[in-house]
Amino acid sequence: MKEKKKRIIIKTILCLIYLMVMGILFVCSFKLYQEKEEIRPIEEIENIEEYTYITIEKMSEKFALREETNLGYHFVMDKDKIYVIAINENEIDTYQAIIDYTNEKTTKKPDSIRVFGYPMLIKDLTKQMALERINDFIKSKEKITEENYDEIVTNIYLDTTKEKHEEFNIILLASVFLLFLVLVLLILTIIDKDKIIDTIMEEEKEE
Repeated sequence: MKEKKKRIIIKTILCLIYLMVMGILFVCSFKLYQEKEEIRPIEEIENIEEYTYITIEKMSEKFALREETNLGYHFVMDKDKIYVIAINENEIDTYQAIIDYTNEKTTKKPDSIRVFGYPMLIKDLTKQMALERINDFIKSKEKITEENYDEIVTNIYLDTTKEKHEEFNIILLASVFLLFLVLVLLILTIIDKDKIIDTIMEEEKEE
C-alpha cells in the first residue's frame, strides 16, 4: 500500500512537471510562430529579405516601365514618407482611384491601399528616371537630388509582384518536436508505462 501511494505521488509530480514544461514550450512555440508570421511595415524592416508592406495614401502615374514583364514603377506616399513601388501594370485599375486623387482629377479621397512585397535594390537607370520625375510628384520646395535621394526615398523599391515565401525555422521545429516528446512522456506517465517512475522506485528500494 505504501509503495502504491509513493507511486501515485511520483506519478502526480511527474505529470505536473510535464504539464509545466509543455506550457512553457507551447508559449515559446506560439511566440516564435507569431514572429515568423509577423509582417512589419517597410520603415521597420532590418534587411531586404523581409516580406513587408507599404500603406499607400498617394500614388503617381508610372515613371518607368519594364516592358518584358510589364512591371511599372510608381512613387507612393505613406503619410509623409516617399517610396517607390513596382506593380504589374495589368492591375493598374486597383490603384487608379488613388492615382486620380493624387493628380487632382477627383476631389473624392479614396481609401488607402496596403501593398505587400519584397524590397529590391533600385538600379541606376531606374533611379535616374525617378530623379527626373519625383519633384513633380512631391511638389515641395525642398528638391530631391542625386545627393539626397537615398536619404529621403531610400535606395530600394517594393516589388509587389513577389509572393511571400515560407522560411524554414529550425528553432520553431525543435520547439514543436520537444513539445510532442513531452506530451508522449505525459501520456506514458498517465497510463503508468513511464520507465522514470520504475527507476525512481528502484532507487528508493535500494536506499
